[in-house]
Amino acid sequence: MKLQPVKLKCYSNEAYRDDKWNRLRGSIPNETIADASGNEHHGFSVCNVPIGYCEYDKEYLRQKKRNILKGYNKISTLMDPGRWPYPEIPLRQMLWILLVACLQFMGDYWLRHVRPDFTKEFAAGIDEAMAQLLQTCIGMDTSTWSSIAKQRLRLPIRMKSCGLQDATDRRHAQYIGVLVQSMLPLLDRSDSNGASPKSRLHTPNHPRRQPHWQRIL
Repeated sequence: MKLQPVKLKCYSNEAYRDDKWNRLRGSIPNETIADASGNEHHGFSVCNVPIGYCEYDKEYLRQKKRNILKGYNKISTLMDPGRWPYPEIPLRQMLWILLVACLQFMGDYWLRHVRPDFTKEFAAGIDEAMAQLLQTCIGMDTSTWSSIAKQRLRLPIRMKSCGLQDATDRRHAQYIGVLVQSMLPLLDRSDSNGASPKSRLHTPNHPRRQPHWQRIL
């Protein structure tokens, strides 16, 4: 296996980005992201999840949001019922299925993995675009609906509603959900058979320090 520096990037806190850091990283470039004004922000992305300063994370999400909205706009143009006035093509029904089963969840990956105070702008942009798609689908301006009607719109289908939930409202629950899922493997636990699988935080601690799980909680 041959190391290919061109495919590598690195990140360090601003306080440590000095001459020593530059010597250590060698030819591996610092990972940065540029905003609309051309300003560069340092950070790092792992599995498409931004890690770094606040502005890096937010700009990363802005660019992801633009990609998602670009897809929304393309779908809205291609499936506009006014563009294809043929009764035998159920465009409204097809667009509705996409809204309920697919499009409203396209930003959920980042809602689950990025802290909620960073995803507020991202989620609001998704909600605004979803409202435009819904308007294209049903031919009504939902911004004029009452608050009760909008709340009813968010209820699940099993409650005889539409199941269209706002990303802004879901972002806290999404983040807590993935935190709960990922926290359990880090803690020592016992299953119903009496087995005690070793946690991922089994590195020995200094005797004067608290165990890993106590420091986390």
